[in-house]
Amino acid sequence: MYSRQPAGLLAGGKDIAYSPRNEFCILFHGRDGARPLTMLKDRTTMRWLLCLLILLSAPSAAFSAGAGDLKILISIDQPTVVAPFPAQVSLHLHNSGTQPLLIYTPVRDASVVSGAINPFISDQPGPGSTSGGSALAVHLIPLKGADPDETAQGRVLEIAGFPHPRLLTLGPGEDWEERVALQLSPALEDQNSAKLLWGSYKLSVTYTASYSNGDNLNRILGADIWQGKIESNSVGVDLRPPPGNAAGSVSGSVVSGDTQPVFGALVTLSDRSEQALAQSLTQNDGRFRFPNLPEGFYWVTARREGSREDLSVFRHVELTTSEPAGSVQLVMLRPDLHRPEQLQHKPVLIRVLDSNDRPLSDVALDSTWSSGTVLDNVKGQTGTDGTAVLKLIPGRNYLSLKRKGCPKQDERIDVAPGTGIDGFKLVFACTKR
Repeated sequence: MYSRQPAGLLAGGKDIAYSPRNEFCILFHGRDGARPLTMLKDRTTMRWLLCLLILLSAPSAAFSAGAGDLKILISIDQPTVVAPFPAQVSLHLHNSGTQPLLIYTPVRDASVVSGAINPFISDQPGPGSTSGGSALAVHLIPLKGADPDETAQGRVLEIAGFPHPRLLTLGPGEDWEERVALQLSPALEDQNSAKLLWGSYKLSVTYTASYSNGDNLNRILGADIWQGKIESNSVGVDLRPPPGNAAGSVSGSVVSGDTQPVFGALVTLSDRSEQALAQSLTQNDGRFRFPNLPEGFYWVTARREGSREDLSVFRHVELTTSEPAGSVQLVMLRPDLHRPEQLQHKPVLIRVLDSNDRPLSDVALDSTWSSGTVLDNVKGQTGTDGTAVLKLIPGRNYLSLKRKGCPKQDERIDVAPGTGIDGFKLVFACTKR
């Protein structure tokens, strides 16, 4: 789903290089202000368009200094999107600054992060908890024919299974590509009609990141956790209604072990390759339905959003000409917890300093968490800035610090519950000679 990209998209009067999947273009700013584009290797129309976006953006709003060091471009796999399936979009993030940036992934829909979609699911912190992460707001504007008071809708589909968030380091000049599925719903032609306005739209996104403890972590740890808001470029997309022969449907219910309906469960419909196609939250009766589907093989996955334990359950269903309507019941049982990956983890920043407050590199970190039935052991090592990022289970973790020529030092860290990130500054008394 994600891919690390080499350095590129250098702005501010310098050469621009973009190289996703070894297909790249180069833009050179001459002394006379001319900016000829040289295509070195490009096999798809989308790469041409993306390179053109770079040309038009530098040094315009997408790369303006006011937007900060993090820049974003979006590209879409297919410019035509047929309902009910989503648009497959790539987010291309670039660090144009001189310092590494810490980026939270995966990105989620802004309404989910704020708790607006489901009042029983919220990332808002409780006492002693943390919250936050990266969020995406989708903007979808019809090019013609819509009532000015009517708006189209777009949202990011959640990960179908149990999420495993990360905090990655984006070095100066480095790029990161994250793929998202966007569910796009057209606007109404007018307020007095239920008729949907299919056709051409302009798609863009706002990428944000914030954390309830982000400012404190940056101040105490001296970290560069990126927080802010940036706007993407716009791309064209053609929204089309479901084809007339897409008469299939997948419906069913989510129940608990005692057969009680589960309200607010996140149900995801995916294709054979497990790519998310549509999502729904169960109603009071625990039911869900995905209509207007073509024949084929589908996965149906349900999980409790925000759960600290992996309660996800999945089934498959195949729609055929003779059986176009599939039905499935998903029983959500409390699992027997034996493996640490069944429990929520969160990114935790560990910064190790010597007694003179200087960062220590090459410190081996060994963290242990135990519930009595589950044992989690995570290892890491500090970089040149004395920092490492570990994925830890919230609660009490025991951390051993080792460095060649120094005795082992043991520490206890209490990782806060909730989403987002946490961090700790540790002083290692022994300095390598």
